[in-house]
Amino acid sequence: MSENDRGMKKWAPYASLIEQKDYLNRMRKNKERVSKPLLSAEQAEEINDLLLHCRGEDLIFRYFKDGFIYEIQQSILSVDCASKVVRGSEMCLPLKAIIGLKRVNS
Repeated sequence: MSENDRGMKKWAPYASLIEQKDYLNRMRKNKERVSKPLLSAEQAEEINDLLLHCRGEDLIFRYFKDGFIYEIQQSILSVDCASKVVRGSEMCLPLKAIIGLKRVNS
């Protein structure tokens, strides 16, 4: 191999170093972030009605957290108005994080 020939270094991918790989993964993930959707008055009313009348039923919750939208299926155990949290069978969700709610059967 000559002095000017870089061999395999020339063809090494950008993610060849562990630090670069972690940084590139963080950059890709940050590019996928979205803004929190705004709810219309009708959507907010529909969510409120389902929270009040569907205790014990399985519902699909759409919620916003850290720039991403998630869905989870769970039943409502309680709604704590003081701490503004919905306690579900799988997890607790802040009321302000919920962006959509629908019955499983519909």
